[in-house]
Amino acid sequence: MKTMFGKRQVLIATLVVALGLAIYLNFQFNKAGEDFTATGTLSSSSSETYNYGDAAYVNASEASSGDASTPEGDDASTADEGDASATQTQGSAYFVEARLNREQSREEAVDVLKDVLADAQADDSAKTEALAASAKIAQNVKDEGEIENLIKAKGFTECMVYIEDDKANVIVQSDGLLPSEVAQIKDVITSNAQVSADNITIVPVE
Repeated sequence: MKTMFGKRQVLIATLVVALGLAIYLNFQFNKAGEDFTATGTLSSSSSETYNYGDAAYVNASEASSGDASTPEGDDASTADEGDASATQTQGSAYFVEARLNREQSREEAVDVLKDVLADAQADDSAKTEALAASAKIAQNVKDEGEIENLIKAKGFTECMVYIEDDKANVIVQSDGLLPSEVAQIKDVITSNAQVSADNITIVPVE
């Protein structure tokens, strides 16, 4: 009887902790509004990949093709301002979409874990694994927020970080990154998350 009572207490404690993690994750999503799954977007937008200090640097901007006449005088200035505005709008839209994708991915993962924890037929091993996965997601969310703030402190206007399976995908608003900037971003990530340099992908978006 004592053994049965003890196992019941452990299971109840596990469910309480899992519920707390779910609440924490939902709070993070609602507060930041910034989640994203990097895989599809990165592969569809990247055109060139470089390697600086074992961190992959993906050039997301595509070179324009064909000859185009260059505006002169006021027309050139107006065209430049229009291009800059359009580029900024496009960059902002990219980050909005990226964060929505990340949020959707995380919510789906959390729902699966909650189903496992709530399943009366699931054994203790499955519940333990689900709890560990929930804790990992919570840690990733925390690390992502801290890393994004630190990268912005380096002078980048906008950035988004997605950590999963010990890999980090980073999107920064920039028309191009210097090797020193790539090294800075890589250092921030390796110092604040359990991700090695060769598992970091950095994508600049104008």
